[in-house]
Amino acid sequence: GVSKLPGGQSITYRIKPKPGGPSVPAPTATVPGLGAPTDTPVPYEMSIVTKIDADTGFLMEGWEMRVFAGEGCTGSPILSGLTEELGPSVLLPTGGFGYFVLLPLGDYSVAETQQPGWERVETPFCQDFNPGDGAVFQNRRIRNGDVNEDGVTDSVDVLLVKQLIADLIPWTPSFVRADVNRDGVVNAVDTTLILQYVAGFIPGLPVGSGPPPDTPTPTPTLPVVPGPTATVTPPPIATPVATETPTPTSNSGSVTIRKVELQNGVVTDDSAVGWEMRIYMGPGCGDSAFITGSTGDAGFTVGLSPGTYSVAETAQVGWTAVSSTCQTFSVAAGAETDVVFQNAQIP
Repeated sequence: GVSKLPGGQSITYRIKPKPGGPSVPAPTATVPGLGAPTDTPVPYEMSIVTKIDADTGFLMEGWEMRVFAGEGCTGSPILSGLTEELGPSVLLPTGGFGYFVLLPLGDYSVAETQQPGWERVETPFCQDFNPGDGAVFQNRRIRNGDVNEDGVTDSVDVLLVKQLIADLIPWTPSFVRADVNRDGVVNAVDTTLILQYVAGFIPGLPVGSGPPPDTPTPTPTLPVVPGPTATVTPPPIATPVATETPTPTSNSGSVTIRKVELQNGVVTDDSAVGWEMRIYMGPGCGDSAFITGSTGDAGFTVGLSPGTYSVAETAQVGWTAVSSTCQTFSVAAGAETDVVFQNAQIP
């Protein structure tokens, strides 16, 4: 099939040999997790998973895609890789750009690994497909206005901006997106811009590009007393006094995730390696992990801004969960948080 992308660019998903060109032998190797190898030829089809920058229409490389056996992106992925540009080959006579997978016929699904600073546009986190078809994921840079950095600009962000203006909540670096128009001041103009965007009156908001400029300090002016002889007396110039520069404090914390393995109720490894962990914004392990990694000798440690998060483990064959497979935790500035998952080996 052919899918039209922004800008009119086409991507052909089903790959067929050119007439009179070299024949492509049917692969006999199997994909991990889909059964034992066999010498009997099995019909395979090529699928292309693409990532698009929704703002520019350009295809993007370096985004991780995870392929699952069956629909719904459940269980452990059978394949994973990055989107990239490939040159012409026997299986791809014209080359292409994306993540390419060669699979036997069946039902599959693919999930993208979200990257910090980006949000999905119109496409779900997980897409079902069949070999020979493809999947397209669209992302764009998170806009200013997404104050709580949850990937969506909505009424919650409006409330946060109003609270900042009224000094009801303290300013932290994570609130940098509250200055929507990048003028160095958080005020009613920023609230109005977010409201207009949420209501659909304007198509988008500026893209975040680092911390806001320093807020200019207004120069005080002295009132002039009416009368023909009125004069203005300038304020005395204060003599600078040397002050000690305070030591900056960290505004972030960290979490260390460990895996404990049990056998017959006895701990056999209190810091098992090689277990995949997925961290989500907010409680409940939603549909899009923004950090994915594996446990090492000392667990899996990540620095995070203060807030509430959740983490889910990826199950492994031969093991059953003893603790909850999704755990919610909080991170405080300058503090370390520990999360422990327990699994028992199935006899």
